[in-house]
Amino acid sequence: MPEGSRPTARLARFGVFEFDIRAGELRKAGRRVRLSGQPIRILQRLVEARGDLVTRDELRRELWPADTFVDFERGLNSAMKRLRAALGDSADAPRFIETLPKRGYRLLVAVELPEAASASLEEGVASRPVADEARRARTRWVPGLVALVVVAAAVLGVALRPRELAGPPEVRSVAVLPFVVAGPQASSDADDYVAFTLADALITELYRLDHLRVISRTSSMQYRRTEKRLPEIARELNADIVIEGAILRDGRRIKTTLQMIDATSDRHLWAESYEREADDGLALAAEVAHTAARAIHRQLAPTAPPVRQAAPARAPVWEAYMKGRYHLSRATEADFARARAYFEQALALDDRHAPSHSGLADYYTINDSLSPGESLRLARHHALRAIELDGALPDAHTSLAFVAYYGDWDWERADLAFRRALELNPDHARARRWYALFCAAMGRFEEAEQHVAHALTVDPVALASHDAAAAITFNARRFADAAAIARSMIDLDPFDVRGDEHLTLASIQLGQYEQSLHAAERAIAIVGDDPLQQAFRAMALGRLGRTAEAHAILAGLALTAEARHVPDVIVAIARTDVGQAEQALDALDRALEGRDPYLVLLHVSPWFDPLRQHPRFQSIHRRLRFPPRGS
Repeated sequence: MPEGSRPTARLARFGVFEFDIRAGELRKAGRRVRLSGQPIRILQRLVEARGDLVTRDELRRELWPADTFVDFERGLNSAMKRLRAALGDSADAPRFIETLPKRGYRLLVAVELPEAASASLEEGVASRPVADEARRARTRWVPGLVALVVVAAAVLGVALRPRELAGPPEVRSVAVLPFVVAGPQASSDADDYVAFTLADALITELYRLDHLRVISRTSSMQYRRTEKRLPEIARELNADIVIEGAILRDGRRIKTTLQMIDATSDRHLWAESYEREADDGLALAAEVAHTAARAIHRQLAPTAPPVRQAAPARAPVWEAYMKGRYHLSRATEADFARARAYFEQALALDDRHAPSHSGLADYYTINDSLSPGESLRLARHHALRAIELDGALPDAHTSLAFVAYYGDWDWERADLAFRRALELNPDHARARRWYALFCAAMGRFEEAEQHVAHALTVDPVALASHDAAAAITFNARRFADAAAIARSMIDLDPFDVRGDEHLTLASIQLGQYEQSLHAAERAIAIVGDDPLQQAFRAMALGRLGRTAEAHAILAGLALTAEARHVPDVIVAIARTDVGQAEQALDALDRALEGRDPYLVLLHVSPWFDPLRQHPRFQSIHRRLRFPPRGS
């Protein structure tokens, strides 16, 4: 592309990535990706070309000295590998960058070049300019959102339709958008915590309004950086009311401004500002959440009785708790460790803080580093303690239900606990997802799909909701539907391996073995030498007739299990699929002895169909006391 025709915009977006052309910074979902040097310069040229071919000769002339041909070849290949790794791409099955042999490269995805967004607020600004500034400060990075929701809705038969409001709005649902951190004095770490805390705490308080459906934080946070107008956001989230705001640091003070908007008409309904010393930012968030929730309640339901609100925690406790929730939401091993430390810090300050007990229960529930018995014992302890301290906390009942289901195999108690959580908050997305998985494990697929559809309604862009939908459709033996959801998950977030996992397994059942192997190897490239992904890769290799390689992987997993926890049920699935029935049954025996949580799959999973008539399998199945399917 001639120099004069290159775009002058600062920001470029493609897929889930945002590229700051001037600064040479790549971000995924708002988080910076470590990439520099020649790879970032190659990306700049590809973005500038917007799908046109960028030849190897052009790259050599522009990025490497003319007298280093040999180094250029080696350097270019190395730089492309680093760039593809950063994008989660593959030269063999490219989603972002296509290689034209001996010619060059080109982008396979559309590039958007919006105008650079302003991120400053004027001191003393009124509430409506604050809202306008908040919208300008968000930049779009979710082009795959609508496609993802449409695919899942179509598969599950869910109608996610926007509502038409005429005159005064009949408010049935509300979304709290991410709060903008603005101003030249903003501190990214400290103020990000305040913004996250404020939005999360306000959502938690609004959950207490019985008549109102509150969009999950997971879905609302997808709009942290967007240029979309409020009516468009509202349609995608199916929200009648949107609450947005900004925080502005001015010296030693932090000012927070909120406003409530009729989402369809973009009409301003209510606004308020709050200000406090900067050192008390987290306390400000707690205070604002309680005060604003009461004000919003009066606006939306002026004749309704006041809602019960839990007493606010002391600022240091609240700060530690919300930092724990912040890190738990980021779902990396390092963040999980930080989350646990913050929850424990909060409880060291106040061991009667029920939300921190619930947060620690969630940490142990999703933690894979401990043995199942130990992690679920600790999860049970903290969930029960949270219920003891605050019996109206739906998170605690959800965590306890999951322990009863996943760890105790007490199906009746799990069912009752899930129902109790949903009585307390019918729109609790995690409770809906987990209850949907429970119902599917019991063979109640119609009910499961209703619950996961509800989860998709209140949490439409959370990958966890689509992960549950894919698992349910797979176990219902609707493999093509599961594969469709998996592909949409990969399109939205190619760094999240859950989409590749579902595509691996669904493709095996569909007889698409090469695609299954590609998906398994992509997952391994993302997370490394993970036992789960290796087991799935062995299954794909076995289906391709590469049995020696498959058996070698499974033998390696047996050695790995001597040093770290490897779920025996996953090993049993893999050994069943490669034709090692006796070894699979041995693994199931070990799973029963070790209380492997994955045994909840035994009742309905298609992977165990070849073993269902075997006496050893039937004995294990009887000991789990599953109810008749569908009951």
